[in-house]
This record gives sequence, C-alpha cells and structure tokens, in this order.
Amino acid sequence: MEPSEFIAQVIHQFSGWYSPAADIAHATDFFSTAEIVEALNQFHPGAEVDSKLIFDAMTDAGYRYCPDPGKMTFQLKWMIIRNS
Repeated sequence: MEPSEFIAQVIHQFSGWYSPAADIAHATDFFSTAEIVEALNQFHPGAEVDSKLIFDAMTDAGYRYCPDPGKMTFQLKWMIIRNS
C-alpha cells in the first residue's frame, strides 16, 4: 500500500471519532502534525508517514489549524471536535 493510501485510510477512520472544528471555540482537542506523525509511526512502523502527507490528508478532509491555544509559541495545531 502506498503511504498516501495508508494516510487517507487512517484519516477516514480518524474521522469516525473526530470531526473538523470551525474555530477554536468549538474544538475539543488540538493535535500537531508532529503528534499525528509520531502516533502513526508508532502504530505502524515502516509506514513512511511524513508531515506533508498528514497535512495534505487533513486539509483534504476539511480539518483546519490554528496557533496552539493558550501558549505564547507559534506551534500550529489541528482544531478537532471529538464525536459523541
């Protein structure tokens, strides 16, 4: 399986638990691209997950990012709503 196919499949499954948040006020969780890459590489060693693939898949799925709320840094996080 190509890395991009693997990522598309994972983001599709991820979207069963989470949805894109329209803004910070509606987000229940925030994940950085690096956190997602690390989690997927731990879950599936050798999957060749990289930041660009995650960024492309998340934006294609409608997810948006913002500066990390409550922090005085310029680290971007994906705004996510946990589905009930």
